[in-house]
Amino acid sequence: MRPSSNVSFRIMNVAHRSYLKRSLFSITSKFLASSRTRGQGGSASGSCAAGIQPIIRSLKRLCQPPVCWALSVIAAVLFPFTARPAASAGIELCHLSGDAGEALHGKVAAVDERLDLLLDDGQKLKIVGVDPPRPTPQTPDLDLVSRGRLALWLTNRTIFFRLADQNIDRWDRRPAFVYASVPAGANPQGHEWLSVGEALLDAGLGRYEADIRASPCRDQLLAAEARARKAKLGLWSDPYYAVLSATDPSCLASLSEKAGTVVLVKGRIRNVTGRKPRIMLELETGRDWNLSVAIYAGGKSFEAFHAALSDLAGRYVLVRGLLDVRYGPQIELSHPDDIDVVDQDDGRPASSPSVHQ
Repeated sequence: MRPSSNVSFRIMNVAHRSYLKRSLFSITSKFLASSRTRGQGGSASGSCAAGIQPIIRSLKRLCQPPVCWALSVIAAVLFPFTARPAASAGIELCHLSGDAGEALHGKVAAVDERLDLLLDDGQKLKIVGVDPPRPTPQTPDLDLVSRGRLALWLTNRTIFFRLADQNIDRWDRRPAFVYASVPAGANPQGHEWLSVGEALLDAGLGRYEADIRASPCRDQLLAAEARARKAKLGLWSDPYYAVLSATDPSCLASLSEKAGTVVLVKGRIRNVTGRKPRIMLELETGRDWNLSVAIYAGGKSFEAFHAALSDLAGRYVLVRGLLDVRYGPQIELSHPDDIDVVDQDDGRPASSPSVHQ
């Protein structure tokens, strides 16, 4: 039985562990949020200098003995405990400390609108677990803004990465967990490395992308996304990316505008039915239309998935999946991990269905 997901939420509520980890990510988030690369009438170097100032001020407040020692020594010990206990490999994949071990490395030459990293040796990396933002009616340059802020951090900087698998996709990208040092001026000792994917989600520059390859770091990535969503950072300030409520009168109209895209919908599961190879979950809408969630599974996976999902009847969930409106709105999922049991009031993930693997 898989342990409950979102372990990082419970661990990050422990104050002394949360403080050390969040301090580094808040510094990077300030850098990403304050950086400007277009439309400011100044040079890139000037924008960089302006973005660095709040980081340096934060570091001065933070680095008082014995906290500096804690950041360089204790944080490297605490970071692994936020990984899934079910996957020891996840400890190495989600964070990087010290001499970076056996991770590969390269220098970033450019960042594109999909937040893919082009290295100076010609390789292109896809940051696993990150769904880049797309232009919206309210923010037509949202993708360019995210690209610019990531580029300001990583361009001409050496990064480390571990491949999520050995395959190259049709866009010639290699999926990888990517790590970079804290932005210049914020970490003089240079011994701490941040997960670039987690930093992006923490700053609201992308959403979590459900991907089996990202599952070892799912809890950390979802926790980072939840923090940004609660603070309405980056894309979460745009109504287009708002989490939809199944009982909201405007939900159906919002869904009709987002066909073929990934949506996040919160609601209460009315019932769960299953007939191979499809498991159907019906969400309560309180209206004369239906909103269903479909998961396709074959073989032994069907029985395991169906058993886990049957327990969700009557529970409030947050669903993340591809929207199909051809036969009425239906959200298609690839795995029960795309469903999180949430608190009815704030929508924060509390757990995910436990599934036999």
